[in-house]
Amino acid sequence: MRSVSTLLYLKSSRRCIRMPSLKKKAISLYLRTGCQRQLLLNLYGDKERRELEMPPRQTARAGAGYAGQLGYDWQDQKVSELDVVFGAEHVHVNPKREGRRPGTLELGDVLPHVGPYQFVVEGRYDPDTDTFKDAIGIGALRDQHEAELGVSNAFPDVVQVLQPMKARPAWEAKEEEITPTGLGLEVLPEGEMRPFYEDDGRLRLRVIDIKLAAEPGAHYFAEVVYYSISLAAWLVEHGLTDRFVVVAAPAVWPGSYETSAILEARERCRQEGREATPEELARALEDDIEVAPFDVFAPRLARFFREELPRVLQTPWDALPWHVDFRLNTSNLAAASANNAPFFLPLQPIS
Repeated sequence: MRSVSTLLYLKSSRRCIRMPSLKKKAISLYLRTGCQRQLLLNLYGDKERRELEMPPRQTARAGAGYAGQLGYDWQDQKVSELDVVFGAEHVHVNPKREGRRPGTLELGDVLPHVGPYQFVVEGRYDPDTDTFKDAIGIGALRDQHEAELGVSNAFPDVVQVLQPMKARPAWEAKEEEITPTGLGLEVLPEGEMRPFYEDDGRLRLRVIDIKLAAEPGAHYFAEVVYYSISLAAWLVEHGLTDRFVVVAAPAVWPGSYETSAILEARERCRQEGREATPEELARALEDDIEVAPFDVFAPRLARFFREELPRVLQTPWDALPWHVDFRLNTSNLAAASANNAPFFLPLQPIS
């Protein structure tokens, strides 16, 4: 394992050679649109784009800022519900905001203090590790300028801490027998899964992303699977796998006008003259979230890492195919214009 000083030197050197960086958002947008040109452009920051004479990133989009703020407001609402229902001592959150975004915490600093039925909000970790990159097959990737591919920091909205397998609640074991959700499977850095031993005593970690959309798209599920794989590799890299493990049941907490199941569970128990137990609340949370099918999205990400991403990195941006529809922003139109390329908007049938 490389020393901290060596890693800092390497990262400093990479920045000097216009390093492309893999970002969750870039992956998500590509899986949503299939646009290779957009994917390559999104691997570079504003400075790198200027130096490489790439089209600039669009910085002003009508309605985008408002939509983004609505998303953060929804996240704040759900985090507040966790705080109210489970108790403030069970929710690790940084109250200091970063602009419109929630404040972040260093996941490595928080994990030593977590326990079952707790949550870490915006826990940052650095997936740019040899363990992760080698496991998914991108350790040797370079762009056409011979710059090494980096990996940007990860900020999952929520990391849920579950009971160890040996102490998992009865409802979980019963429901897993009927409809397996992945709570009994461990995520490996390669994106594979393996069953837990029944006496496994490690705290189980689950990634949850909070989305405003009522019907999460497939790319949202791919995001939480990506986070799960990179987090599993991060645990290995930092020697934490003796205490923690990532479960193959990442989830999206979608938007809804209805009262959340955790608030309803708390109220129902109060009407019975008692407080809800953490176990009951954790079971109710399962009704609020939608679990991503790990076995579906992990292979899709593997194909992206090993086949599509290497090909895109080695191709000039203006030689890559591009696709325009309502899901692309105008940075791609700028790219087409810079290359004097015609573009066509697809006609949709009238229903």
